[in-house]
Parts: sequence; structure tokens; C-alpha cells
Amino acid sequence: MRHNARLRKGTLALATALALTTGGTVAYASEGHSAVKPAPAAHHGNSGDRPHVILSTDMPPVNGIPGGEAGAADQKSDLDDVQTMVRFLAYADDFHVDGLIASSGTFANYANKQNILDVINAYGQVYPNLKLHDANYPTPDSLRAVTKQGRDGTWGQSATNVLGAGKDSEASDYIISVIDNATTPVWFVSGGGPRELGQALWKVQNTRSAAELNTFVSKIRAYFIDDQDGSAAWMRNTFPGLFVITNKCYWGMANTGPYDGTWLKNNVTTGHGALGADYPLSHWTYNDQGVYEGDSPDFLYLLSGTQGLSDLDDPALGGWGGRFQQDAPRQWSCAPEGGAAISRWEDARNQDFANRMDWAVKPYEQANHNPVARLNGHGGDDVVHLRAAAGSTVRLRADGSTDPDGNTLSYRWYQYPTTAGATITGSTSKRAELVLPDVPGTRVDVVLEVTDDGSPGLTSYRRLIVDVR
Repeated sequence: MRHNARLRKGTLALATALALTTGGTVAYASEGHSAVKPAPAAHHGNSGDRPHVILSTDMPPVNGIPGGEAGAADQKSDLDDVQTMVRFLAYADDFHVDGLIASSGTFANYANKQNILDVINAYGQVYPNLKLHDANYPTPDSLRAVTKQGRDGTWGQSATNVLGAGKDSEASDYIISVIDNATTPVWFVSGGGPRELGQALWKVQNTRSAAELNTFVSKIRAYFIDDQDGSAAWMRNTFPGLFVITNKCYWGMANTGPYDGTWLKNNVTTGHGALGADYPLSHWTYNDQGVYEGDSPDFLYLLSGTQGLSDLDDPALGGWGGRFQQDAPRQWSCAPEGGAAISRWEDARNQDFANRMDWAVKPYEQANHNPVARLNGHGGDDVVHLRAAAGSTVRLRADGSTDPDGNTLSYRWYQYPTTAGATITGSTSKRAELVLPDVPGTRVDVVLEVTDDGSPGLTSYRRLIVDVR
């Protein structure tokens, strides 16, 4: 993103809680049907649930110049876009990467897919080691094959100027082919301009029947980091059936306190292979060192689904990529807490990222791996749903949670978002109790965090939603 100065709906394990409200007796929630698969190690081997994603980036060259410094226009931009690409590739095993799109960026306002390919080359050097930790990492050649070129000159332009006849690109035509062949939803996540998706939709709108257009739109899930160009608003206004999250609170991703240049040198850029070496220390000026990554929430939102923290079908739940409010039946924007919905996770996500960079250079037995969290007997990463009586108490259990490296686990239970009148006792124990509000019709969201004592410490999640009856 350039500045100026799974839809994977998880199978929901539905249960009915008939916890007693008198006599001091607390009952387990009894499972209605068990549709949840056995728990894989977090982030590992979950190929059936990995979301399909096309990522659009306006990243500059790897050795580009910070936008606030002097230099050639085609080399200048926000270097945090390169930071985002490095982090994305470190998590490429968590996705079906269907496309990497070079959109228009830098001060020269041009698109160059070679910038992406250069980072893929660095990924290729550490790929053999990454595969030791998860067989789902895609091959460098498979990533090169889906890297496509967008049009120049589109950043900041109106929809009228960037969409229409004669404005197709390699990227927009490729997006059409991916969505046409898709049997599950495809996420288009855009830290760069969304123009390429807009042109794909324009072409389908003007060359196919209304029914065919509706089918095409129904397969798309979009997440925009701001609007970038006029095509974003055009898509929201023209296609009310298009699922769109618009994130204008992405600034919650940036942190230059504990995750400054020194932290990056220790955990990412030095001694962590070619991919880590491509991660720029700087952002807008050479002195702005640290984790910025304003575009990263777009794909971090998807990780919240694969890691058990959220359901991609419900942006109001919140996770690493933010929390959102519904503006229209299929449109979402930042919840009132804004960037705090992103920054609240910074410790867990940055420790997890540091660990991924360890994977790039360490053998399996010398690196840490995420614990496997279980909630009331449920494994996997699907949100667990319960029904329970108003004023009752529900047992919360993390029994059966394990760690693949044999590390010691700690536990934390909390509400997110918070419902008035609900309380949790034993919130840092493996076994806790949730006292529900005495208000039928309310909903209580509980997040379980399971963290190991490895180095760096890693956290896995499960989420419980209780419908109060």
C-alpha cells in the first residue's frame, strides 16, 4: 500500500448446554453432533481447510528506497509492502496460493511482477528447510506460475479511468480463470490496488448473462486495505452481493516499540536465511525501523480461520486481521475499536512470525511448533457453538491440549468481544467456568489461548460461542 507524507466457513460443532442454575451444580455442555475433524497440529497438514487466496501487492523492489527519502520514483514506496510479502510467504503453507498480483505502485505508479518474483527467489532458497516443518509449503515454481502482472498508472485513479474496454491485463484475465474454475470461495486480499479484481468483474458483467455474473460474484470474498483507487467503491456499489471487508484501520499493525529494528535483526533479517534478509528494516524513512506491515492484516484475517481463533464467515468475531462491523448484508468495515482490534494480537503474531523465520534455517527438532488446543473435547479449528440457559454456568475445559515438542502449556480464557453480565472464573487454568448473563437472547464469545513455553513461545486458539436461551 502506498501512502502520501476458508470463505472457509468451518463446520460448526453444535452443542446444547443444559447447565443447572440452582443447587451449585455445573453441567458439561453435551454435544449434539460431532462434525469436527481430529485436531492437526496448529498450522500443519490442514490441507482440506486452507483458504484459497489471490494476493494483490503494490510492493516496490526488494532493495527499494523509503518513500520519505530522495531517490528514483520507480524505486520509492512504502517498504513495509515488502515486509508483508516476506511474512506472507513464511505462512504460504496455510493457504492455497492461487495468485500473486503485481498492482500499480511506487512513486512512478507502475506495476512490476519482478518485484514479487525476486522475493520468491529468496523463498526458494529456504524452501527445503521450510518443508521440514510443514509439507504444505508450495514449491517456488508453483508460486512463480501464479504471479501475474497488473496495469500501470492505476493507483489513486477513478473507476472511470481504470476500468473498461481495452483495460484488461494479464492479472485481470487470470483472476477470471481462477474464479471460473473454483469450486470453493476464493479470497482476493488487496494491500495493493483492487483494480485487477474490478476489471475482472467489469469484463464478466459486460460479457455474460446476469445469472452467470451472479455465480461469478458468489465465489469471491474480498478484503481491501483501504480503497487505493476508485475500483473499490465501484465494486461495493455495483455488486451488493459481493462479500467485501474494507479495512481502513490497518495502522494497528504497525509497532516500533518492542518490535523495532533491533528485534528484527535478532529474529528476522540476520541469520534467518535469504527470505529473512529480504525483509526491510525501514518503512517511510531509513530511521523508521521496525514492524510496520500495513498490508498484512488482509492475509492475517485468513490465518485467524485456520488457527481456530475465528470463522471467516463472521468478520465481527475478530482476529489477527482485525474485527469488523456489518454495514450492509455483504459489506464490512472496521469495528469501533479500530486499529486496537489488530494491535491487541501483536505479541502472539510476532512471536509466531519469528518462529516461522526459525523454520527457514533450523531442523525440526531444534525449532518450536504450535500447540494443539482442544476446547471441551473438540479438536480442529472450527468455532464451537453451544446453547445454554440464561444465568447458568458452563464448564470450560482445555483437557487434551498437547504440544508437539513436549513443551509446558499455559492457558487463558477470556471474552472477545465482551458481553455484559458474563464472567469467567479460573481464567488462567486448564479448567474454567463461564457464568452466563441472566438475559435470554444474548450471545457470549469465549476465546481459549494455549501457549507453550518454547522459544519463541507460540499460541494456538479455540473459540466458543454460547447462545443464551
